[in-house]
Amino acid sequence: MGSTILKGKISAADHAVKYDDEGIEYFLYTITIDKKKYTSKTPRGLYLSSDSPIVCEVENDTILAGYCPIQNHSWGKNVRRLKKQVDPTELYTFVHGKMIEKRKETFRSVNQSDVDPSPFKTTTTFTVVLENAQFRASEEDGKKIKADDELAVVLFENGAVLMKNLKTGKFIGWNTPYFMIGLIIFLMAINVSIYYAEQKHPGLLIDPTTTYWVLNIVFGFILVSNIFSFFGTRHAKRFMLEQLKKIEK
Repeated sequence: MGSTILKGKISAADHAVKYDDEGIEYFLYTITIDKKKYTSKTPRGLYLSSDSPIVCEVENDTILAGYCPIQNHSWGKNVRRLKKQVDPTELYTFVHGKMIEKRKETFRSVNQSDVDPSPFKTTTTFTVVLENAQFRASEEDGKKIKADDELAVVLFENGAVLMKNLKTGKFIGWNTPYFMIGLIIFLMAINVSIYYAEQKHPGLLIDPTTTYWVLNIVFGFILVSNIFSFFGTRHAKRFMLEQLKKIEK
């Protein structure tokens, strides 16, 4: 009998520390999904928790490969196939409530940017505390919320992807795609400008072909990144609206 794909929720997960023939430590898990127990060998340090959604490849009573989308835990072979079974909205968790406080936190890390000459890069985030949950928010989004705001929040790995102020009805972290339209127009303008500059002033650009390709690659990459970011936020908004319907009933 071959392996099958199983989707469910972990109701219990216990592990024992084991060592393979080469003395390398690993975890041997007993995982309960839908009242049935499975065993699985996972890397050392991979901790599974109850109530976590899971997609796994199962053969008999053994989990050959697994993926927990909320925690972004994965192990075994063919994990890419398991990830294809997960809808983007299954990556999120939803919390809501009144904001009690927010704590500003600043971190310093080594700056590897060629543009910024400073040796360290400073990153600021906020830890936002609700009545029954807490999460991280970016500096830009954290500045937009204040005490007593009623918030609905979509989280990915405990970081806010999208927030909504339930008092004002305004979304925080949601951007309309106007910036993408502007980027496309800007990219077209660059190409037209290079063409006319070379036609009217031959030799103005030392290597017009290289200039053309470099600019198109750079701004094309920025455009593609923004498109992926926009669609990711759109999934989060759809997930939030579904959750808000549940709590409004």
